[in-house]
Amino acid sequence: MAKKAAAKKKAARKRAGVPPGRGRQPGGHGQAAFVPTDAQRQAVMALVSIGTTNEIMAEVLRIPLRTLERHFREELSHGRALIHAQVGASIAAKALSGDNTMMIFYAKAQMKWQDRVSHGFQDDKGNPVSPRELFTINIQG
Repeated sequence: MAKKAAAKKKAARKRAGVPPGRGRQPGGHGQAAFVPTDAQRQAVMALVSIGTTNEIMAEVLRIPLRTLERHFREELSHGRALIHAQVGASIAAKALSGDNTMMIFYAKAQMKWQDRVSHGFQDDKGNPVSPRELFTINIQG
């Protein structure tokens, strides 16, 4: 019994990612049903996260649109959020590990930090000051 289950799993892995047919017909004829691979699922999530249409994703995967919508329902509806969560976790992990670039990026993106840009003269508190108040020229004759 265990051998049959193992053989079924092996057969499913072997046909995973193969474009669909109508499934097995009674009597064992016809193409096997479509079984998506992990790589295909990851690709759909990545494509969803950048705004790719379902039609283009189906072309990229070389499967019919209906098959995409039927077998990748979870990835199509939640793929963008899942990819964003993975990227966010990677950024936070790098920032916490001491990557200065990621620390700065995170601080600007999430903590509203900004580069200070000065276009004139300022006092110690950052308030604008006229150059006349900063410099005095004494000419004695």
